[in-house]
Amino acid sequence: MSGSEDGDLSEADDGIQLTDEQEAALDLSRNIAVTAGAGTGKTTTLTERYLAMLEPGAITPENIVTITFTKDAATEMRERIRAAVDQELTAADSQAAYDNWREIRDELENGYIHTIHAFCSRLLTEHAVEAPVDPNFTTLD
Repeated sequence: MSGSEDGDLSEADDGIQLTDEQEAALDLSRNIAVTAGAGTGKTTTLTERYLAMLEPGAITPENIVTITFTKDAATEMRERIRAAVDQELTAADSQAAYDNWREIRDELENGYIHTIHAFCSRLLTEHAVEAPVDPNFTTLD
């Protein structure tokens, strides 16, 4: 990402303009919560942050927790991340880079991009014995 001439916006690699606040949310040295109204770029910001975490040598999708408010936002984020990883695969300039992004692509299904209900349900399902919870529980909407 690079700053624009006016210093107020930054541009992501795919041409998306980020505000200073969105750029601050990309600081990987801390955990964040993004709260804002509809259409303000929450999904874009979280997607950019997620992708930055996947850079070679960083962490895997299974080690990133992303919780959204709606199923639509979780689905959109998953699709954007998958598309960006596919672009990285296509643009890979070495076998090592390709292998790295291929491994990330294969692990995306193990990533935690859910609504709070789906996230909790997944945790309880994966750790039903430790919880202790009936493994056949259902989540009420």
